[in-house]
Parts: sequence; structure tokens; C-alpha cells
Amino acid sequence: MNITRGKKANPKKSGEKSAYKVDNKDFEILQFLRKNARMSVAQIADKCKLSRTFVYKRLHNMQEAGVIIGIGCQVDMPKIGYNLCAFVDIYLRSGSTTEEAIKFLKTIDETNIYFSTGRTSLVLQINVRDANFLEKVLNDIRMHSGLEVSDCRLFWQR
Repeated sequence: MNITRGKKANPKKSGEKSAYKVDNKDFEILQFLRKNARMSVAQIADKCKLSRTFVYKRLHNMQEAGVIIGIGCQVDMPKIGYNLCAFVDIYLRSGSTTEEAIKFLKTIDETNIYFSTGRTSLVLQINVRDANFLEKVLNDIRMHSGLEVSDCRLFWQR
């Protein structure tokens, strides 16, 4: 679903059914929630100078529309031993579908999957503890009949 600020998106242009209209109040509520997902409705209402009922209804509407898809925590991955982050460029072999590839890639823990333009079809972001685990993941991807690893970039923090 597209999110627009202040006006409806043209569904014919976006290729989707409809877009949720995010006004300035919704956007302000979302900004507070993005900064601190633990904020209560009462705290958000106080900060935005709105009633609790208004904020509650807006949050409910955004959840129903799929604008808010979950509330969670951010984890400092190196602090729990995942010191390496790899971006793996994946090429779909002839006859493979994006849906099949994504279904397989979602079975790998600690990953995000991105669509890509250019030489590759997908980019897999994966957090790993060490190079040995990354090598195992890359081999699993290579063994999949429809996928080919075209590049892998490794990042770490000091």
C-alpha cells in the first residue's frame, strides 16, 4: 500500500488498489511512534496536543489499513554477537520466479530482502556472527536451482 501525505495516490499510476491518506496529524503520530514504540496513547496525545480517543482511532485506522504493520524493538546486532552484515546480490536464473525466490530466502534467519534494478533481481541483507556462517548461507543459496549469487559485500562496525 502506498502512503501519501495530504492527497490520495492515483491507483492507476501506482498499480495498487488504493492508498491510505496520511494527513499531518497522522504523520505526527507516526513520527512519535517511530522514535519510541513504547509511547502510550496518552503520551502521544499529550505531545500532539490531541485527545486520547482521537489518537487511538487514528492508530487503529492506520493498523487496519496496513500503514502500521507492527511495533517492535531495534536491536544492536553487534552487541549480541552478529558482528557482520552482508549484502548479497542475487540473480534469478531463467524459469525462476520472484515469489519462489522470496519464499526460499525468507527461511534464512536475520534477513531483509530488497528488490533491485540492474544486473541483479534481489538483494539479501543478512546479519551473521562470522564468515563461516555466511559461507554456509551462500552455499545454500547457490544450491537452490533458481538462484545465483552474483556479488557479496561484507560490512562491520568497529
